[in-house]
Amino acid sequence: MDPDLTQAEGGGIRYWGKIFTIAGPAILYGRFTSWALGLIYCALKMFGVF
Repeated sequence: MDPDLTQAEGGGIRYWGKIFTIAGPAILYGRFTSWALGLIYCALKMFGVF
């Protein structure tokens, strides 16, 4: 195997892995926040606020 080829692939995997470790919590909190706000909106709509 060519050592340069495996090094380049390893670098790309590390780069994308780092992006997902940073973006993972943001995606999780964003989904949770939108879910919670959706519940609040539905509750307020049931009570006639909206």
